[in-house]
Amino acid sequence: MANSVDLGRTLQALKSRYKASLSILDALGLGVFLVDETGCVIESNKEAKRILDLGDGLALTKSRQLKLHSSDRSKELEAIVNVANGLLKGDVKPGNNLLTAARPSGEYDYLISVRSLSDTRAELEKGLKCAFVTVIDPARQGVLSTEGMTALGQLSEAEGAIVDLLVQGFRPAEVADQRDVSLNTVKTQLKAISQKLRCSPQSDIIRTAAATRVPLS
Repeated sequence: MANSVDLGRTLQALKSRYKASLSILDALGLGVFLVDETGCVIESNKEAKRILDLGDGLALTKSRQLKLHSSDRSKELEAIVNVANGLLKGDVKPGNNLLTAARPSGEYDYLISVRSLSDTRAELEKGLKCAFVTVIDPARQGVLSTEGMTALGQLSEAEGAIVDLLVQGFRPAEVADQRDVSLNTVKTQLKAISQKLRCSPQSDIIRTAAATRVPLS
C-alpha cells in the first residue's frame, strides 16, 4: 500500500511538473505510456488514450498490459519493455527499442519506441522507474511536420514533397499517383532521400520527422 501511495505521489508530481511537456507530446500526436516492471500501464497521456479508443491494433488487457493485434508483436513489445525496465536495475544490456505494429484497418503501422525512465536526480520524487513507451499514429493527419527533416537533410523541393506525403501515410505507389510521376521516379527519389537522411524504411522516415520536431531530449 505504501509503495502504491508513493508511486501515486510521484505520478502526480510528474503530471504537475511536466504538464507543458506532456501537452506538447499530445499536440504532436505522440502517445505516451508509462509501464512498470510488471508490464502494467500506470499512466498515459491524451494521445495514448485516443489511440486506444480507436480499437485499431493497440489495446489494454484487463491487467492493464499493452496488447498488439499480432500475438507475436505483443510478445516482442513485452520483451522490449522488460529490457527497458531491466536496464534500470542493470540486469540486461541495451537492445532494440523500436517496433512497428500492424493495424486491422490497414492504416499505416503504429511506430513504437521504448526507453527507460528513471528520476535519478530526484527532480520529481524518488522511486519513479519505468519504461517510457511512445506510439506514433501516422494516420493522424496534420500532426508531424517535415520542415525540420527537410532542413536537416537539405532535401530538394521535390524530395520534401515526397517525404510530406509519406508522413501523411501514403505508400510509394500512391505518392507516384499524387505527384503524377512514375513509381520508378519515386523510388529513385526515395533512394536519394534515404542517403541524405541516413534512413531507409518508410517507418524510419516518419520517426525522423517526429524526432526533428519534438523539442525534448
